[in-house]
Amino acid sequence: MTTEVTGSVDELLDFIKDELRCKNDLALSVELAVSHALISRLRHANGKVGAALLLKIHDRTGISCDNIRKIGGLGK
Repeated sequence: MTTEVTGSVDELLDFIKDELRCKNDLALSVELAVSHALISRLRHANGKVGAALLLKIHDRTGISCDNIRKIGGLGK
């Protein structure tokens, strides 16, 4: 799947949601085994993507951590 990314957490969540074919953020939280509240906090810029979530995304999608950081606009 090729998509242009702007480097934001919102873009990252949308990208992962598409990759995992989730209908909504609740389904995404189930797929990643995280709370829906965490996804909501990230959507509203009240949280940050930590190492544990980064690894869960990597494990579920196979996308490299460097690419996840790039899509999410996250520093190293």
